[in-house]
Amino acid sequence: MKRFSIIVPTWGRPEAVLARLLDSLACLVPAERRLIAEVVLADQNTPPLDRKKMLAGPAGKVFVPVTVRSRGRGGLPGRIAGGKIPLFILAGIPPSVTVAKNSAVSISSAEWLLFLDDDVTVLPGCLRTHAAVRRGLSGLGGLGGRETVVAPDGSVRSTKNGLARLVEKVYARRPAESAWLWQGRFVGRVTGESFFLCNYDLPVGGNIRADIVRGCHWSLGRDAFDAVGGFDPGYQGTALREESDIQLRVLAAGYENRLTGEAGVLHYRGEGGCQNLAGTLGILRSKLVNETRFQLQHYRRTAFCWFALRTLPHALGNVFSTCGLAPLVWLAAVCRFWYLKHAASARGRWLRMPDTPGAGR
Repeated sequence: MKRFSIIVPTWGRPEAVLARLLDSLACLVPAERRLIAEVVLADQNTPPLDRKKMLAGPAGKVFVPVTVRSRGRGGLPGRIAGGKIPLFILAGIPPSVTVAKNSAVSISSAEWLLFLDDDVTVLPGCLRTHAAVRRGLSGLGGLGGRETVVAPDGSVRSTKNGLARLVEKVYARRPAESAWLWQGRFVGRVTGESFFLCNYDLPVGGNIRADIVRGCHWSLGRDAFDAVGGFDPGYQGTALREESDIQLRVLAAGYENRLTGEAGVLHYRGEGGCQNLAGTLGILRSKLVNETRFQLQHYRRTAFCWFALRTLPHALGNVFSTCGLAPLVWLAAVCRFWYLKHAASARGRWLRMPDTPGAGR
């Protein structure tokens, strides 16, 4: 039976957040838990997380922690005696989410990979739905599910903004786009101008095709992961766009991405992680670098003015927290994008730049 290696990168979260995720997996019915080959936790924290706090609840009866420091597939135990599931804690990972994910995959063993953010909880039926869709479709690349965003006050937050609704209405009138609509709404669509029309909170029935799926909760076959070479370590820091990048490369490799509303997670925002660095120049620089990299790799025809407008909110939202330096960082990024967009040789060298680890997610 094909099973999942669950990949969870973590940085800056309290143990209680990880415990909530692991407890949600532990509380799945036994038939669904049997779909889990192992959980690989890529711990980017210094000092490492306290495993006793993470496993103080129901997860302690289901998972057995195993600290791993070496890389390379093979040589790791499968099922632990007593039917428990191994929780591999990959220590010594630098604070880079792309490096963390690639390292975690390198020691995993299952044919299917399920990527989860550390601040989600898995709803019943999630793994069962992922497995059923994967068994029923050949050539499947990424498979995403429904995301319900929970604000710090416990309220459910919408994942759409007014501008996205306006763009959606314009695109819905184009005949060529009708095949991407689900009940009159776009789900997981990226326009030719690289505008993201997501709607991942919709209760999509069955499964539909998508350009990209939500990175907090999606699965991928190991064959597709290996075919595209994994995550691009050139995406720095919080690694904005690294998931969209690999999903578009999976599409280009001949696979198909799909989305189902029948597999869901609750996504709790605002508890540690990259929120610890919100408003800092380092986070702003990494976001602008990653957006530039994504545009030049996949949407090089994106208009210069459009790139400037879509990245401007990143700078405006951090003006006061950066003592007024954010607009200057944004202006430098916009000038760099214009130069790289028109200088092919410089663009090639820049896209091949070595990884520069920053703060992980």
